[in-house]
Amino acid sequence: TAQIYVSALTPRNLLSLLPERALARYSYFSSLSHIPEVHGLAIQFTLHDRLLPSRVILHLASFDWITSQPSPQSTKPKTIITCVKLQASMKQEHSEQWHIDNAWASIQHFFNLSPTHTQESCEPQFCRDVGPFFPCHRGVRTHRPLPTTPIPNFFLAGPWTATKLPASLESTITSANACAKAVATSFYGFSH
Repeated sequence: TAQIYVSALTPRNLLSLLPERALARYSYFSSLSHIPEVHGLAIQFTLHDRLLPSRVILHLASFDWITSQPSPQSTKPKTIITCVKLQASMKQEHSEQWHIDNAWASIQHFFNLSPTHTQESCEPQFCRDVGPFFPCHRGVRTHRPLPTTPIPNFFLAGPWTATKLPASLESTITSANACAKAVATSFYGFSH
């Protein structure tokens, strides 16, 4: 009964909520099932001192990326290091401890930590389900939808929608702006 609906759900969640008649009537929505969605696991360590400025290390053997950043919420020097591994399924081949040990070995290698830092002193935290992430596989761009749908008062926003960027925070902002313009154009006849 609302005048405007904007969905920022993931494609999988959105498809599960749409009525069957919408899926059967509009081929627009069928392309959403072709957008890849992966989840991952993350291991976070807290170092109780400052390292170099924030950085991202990409494409490692054990992890897809590692980030380090000073904690802005702490009065004492503190650096948060996070290791992220993407997986198509949440089934784990290895134990949490195995992942923590591998993450710690990678951190010691890339950050050249002093022996005073131990895995236990850095309070490792394991998060089993992070994401979803939308990888940039070849051909995925053709399935990313525009903000305007065939349903007149229904609009889409999110990093996985049609932007010129890979699914990311920047893509989310671009998508939100495009969605706002589509709503303004549709209901008020202008896009500013």
